[in-house]
Amino acid sequence: MKVTHTFHYPHGMVSRPVYSCADPNVIAFGLSEAEVPEGPYTPMKLTFIDLSTERVIAELPTELLLQSVRKKHTWYPFPDGDFLCNLEKNTMYLAALKDRVQAVDGSTGAVKTEYLIAEPGNEVYRLVFPFEQVDRLVVANTSNSDFRVFRLSTGEFLGTVTLPSQLLGQGMGDMVRVDADKLVLEYTVKVSQSTYDAHLLVVDVDDLRVVDDFTLSGKHVYMHFAMEYGKLLVVLAEGDDICGSIVRFDWRTGEAETVFDVCSVLLTGPIAPVLDAGRVYIQPYEALGPSTYNARFYSWPDFTLIGEVPKSSGYYALAYIPERKRFVFEDLAINGLAFVDPVAAKETGDLSGVCRRVNEGSLIVDPAGRYAAVECTRNSPASMEDPTGAGISVVKLDGYLPNDP
Repeated sequence: MKVTHTFHYPHGMVSRPVYSCADPNVIAFGLSEAEVPEGPYTPMKLTFIDLSTERVIAELPTELLLQSVRKKHTWYPFPDGDFLCNLEKNTMYLAALKDRVQAVDGSTGAVKTEYLIAEPGNEVYRLVFPFEQVDRLVVANTSNSDFRVFRLSTGEFLGTVTLPSQLLGQGMGDMVRVDADKLVLEYTVKVSQSTYDAHLLVVDVDDLRVVDDFTLSGKHVYMHFAMEYGKLLVVLAEGDDICGSIVRFDWRTGEAETVFDVCSVLLTGPIAPVLDAGRVYIQPYEALGPSTYNARFYSWPDFTLIGEVPKSSGYYALAYIPERKRFVFEDLAINGLAFVDPVAAKETGDLSGVCRRVNEGSLIVDPAGRYAAVECTRNSPASMEDPTGAGISVVKLDGYLPNDP
């Protein structure tokens, strides 16, 4: 195994890496040269590095530790991201400051357009969605349900969308773009001590209005799954999060059809759709023995169990590369990466020792599927002076994954 690039900052802090939208040679991560108190808002520089030269090409201020990136307008595969890519324009819509969202060039780090938040308060507007066909950008704060719309091309503020009163104070969940000018927003209302109602809200971002508010009684949205034939696939759970079902939801009519009951596999681990490969990955946190977990692969859409991959420690962050039909998993047991074929439901190889210690949940793979990067952390407080323990490690995936699907 060969680590292609390493960036070490033994006396400072780094955040999880993110990749440019369409330039596999550019990686970015938050950096502070000196240690600062860790919290939800940590002042750092978003540092852009050209991997071909290992030189810093741009630095932007950030108040938020970036976590991940969306590559598409849909939930894919999970979780949510702190910025969203426009692959065609190589533009990163970055939500890392309290008073603005920035459209950033993915190759140079240059700011193209800024979308200013009047009276921003103390929180970052985490959800950002561009709608190119109607020239709109949605910027939302999930905690206070503030939902703003800007003109995408110029940054002009166009107004807010008035959301249902029962949503206010509940906090928004995730969103997904379902049409050229519409998105679906989910939120949950607590009806009683142990009862919830899931709501799926359809918003017209061109007209700045709510079109429909559909209620799925007795459930809440555990996670967003995928889109199929224009319909949403969501995982609905009951109050304890252990039992639930995958539901196909028609956002035009409100019709909900149960696809699969996932009570048997527990709703405490990640679920990832690989619909182009006819598979669904589920990792329940269900011990088979001492510290042993199963990674399970089911066929889609009939949900027949294809196979299981037992691991001494569960897989954590993951990325799916459609062009190669492979999963790249973060494997903390070996402080490295594992590669899994979802069709055959088997592990095809691994890379150990990518870091002395991989920071859980930090894996990111560039949109072209050429490089994987993880954040490396110090082993323990006793090794704070060890210069090899903190930073970013980058691995070129060629040679470890098939070149063709």
